[in-house]
Amino acid sequence: GVLLSLWLSMRIVKPLNILSSYAQKLPSYDFSTYEGEQDTIDYLAGKYSDEVGGLAESFVFMKNELRIPIHCIVLWQTEMSGTAMLSTSGCTIVMNI
Repeated sequence: GVLLSLWLSMRIVKPLNILSSYAQKLPSYDFSTYEGEQDTIDYLAGKYSDEVGGLAESFVFMKNELRIPIHCIVLWQTEMSGTAMLSTSGCTIVMNI
């Protein structure tokens, strides 16, 4: 009984601690690259099919949705020297300078 309770609590607490740590690191995350490395959060999203997995999938979705516009802004800033039309990595930028 006690071992089962300990196992169940660890199964819940460990991924929640990982999610909490990930949320605290998000403000310093590098969203400027389009293709990101596999994070622990991606692993959790695939491993768990319960609420923990759903929450991890939400973090992955948020990370990917933030990455696209930030990547486009970085591309735009690097291509500001002339007229260019880029269709790269899911963003189209048209500039007339």
